Amino acid sequence: MGTDDSRLTLAVAHILVKRPEAVDAPLLLSSFSSRPPLTRRLDCAILSRLPQPNGAIRKSLLEALHDPAEGVHWQAALAIGTTGRNDDQSVAALEQTLNDPNELVVAEAVVSLAKLGATNAAPVLFARLQACMQSTNTTPEELERQTAAIMDETRLEGYAGGRLLDPDNLELRTGVTPEEAANARRRLAMRAPPPPLPLRTHPYRLVDALIEALGDLGYAPAAAELSKLRGGVYDAEAMGALNKLVPDRLTEELLATARDKQMDSYLREQALIALANLSATNRVRELVPLLDDPTPIVYSITLPGEEWRICDRAVETIAILLGWEPERPSAFIPPEQRAANLNRVREWARQAP
Repeated sequence: MGTDDSRLTLAVAHILVKRPEAVDAPLLLSSFSSRPPLTRRLDCAILSRLPQPNGAIRKSLLEALHDPAEGVHWQAALAIGTTGRNDDQSVAALEQTLNDPNELVVAEAVVSLAKLGATNAAPVLFARLQACMQSTNTTPEELERQTAAIMDETRLEGYAGGRLLDPDNLELRTGVTPEEAANARRRLAMRAPPPPLPLRTHPYRLVDALIEALGDLGYAPAAAELSKLRGGVYDAEAMGALNKLVPDRLTEELLATARDKQMDSYLREQALIALANLSATNRVRELVPLLDDPTPIVYSITLPGEEWRICDRAVETIAILLGWEPERPSAFIPPEQRAANLNRVREWARQAP
């Protein structure tokens, strides 16, 4: 681990994580501060995966939150959450890290607080979310610099230890370019059919982490504020959190929209897609009446082939909830397949209790 060859360093770190009994923790701790930033990051990852991290290891990880390198800050915050030790010192250190100048470091501290189940921190996180929604003081250029300071080292693809730095593939979420985000937002605004893959309307930032953490921590007072985010840039994140905080209320609202024949057909379809994405399996029978609803779904573009109707989308949603179809709704299903799916769902509806 003392080599300057990053490839070799990553490979060695991967072996040590797979063989924790071979890790000389005192040696790692004794030379931690003198190692290169990449090695210090890997040290954090290795130490967090030891089966019984002791007080010295915890102390080292807490100190790493104040390391000169931003990437080590981020790695230490991730490591503290990985240890699963919900103690006062760890929680207090992560809460202090909420003041770190790097937004992604703050975001990782938020994620780790949620991993540790630090429910007492939820009010602080909620207040931070409200402040973030009111104003953004960080320029796009600075956000790009902050991201590069942390994520550049995770792009060492093809080497055994690369995933140690970024086990949750955060780089994929932060790597959305402004052009990609703008294109995704335009597509959503133009009332198009559902894409084959989820659209990323923005790079991963602190707001995403705060929304997800409030849901994971079960902070019910945030539900009203999160509801305001539906239909906007953070729609997917807000619905995911609301599904944890107020699942019955959210599902009821989506069902009401899907069944309302006076509602815009596109919004009704979006509600059906959301029910599929949220896996609302306990309400699937309530969609059966929509099998007889031929209302055409009005898009802003003309699709080839037969038009999509509410009954078609209801069939696919039911099929997804029953586990018959892939989890992601599709806009490209041949007419004969649609008919077969409709017959199968009708048969299920007749036989199921």
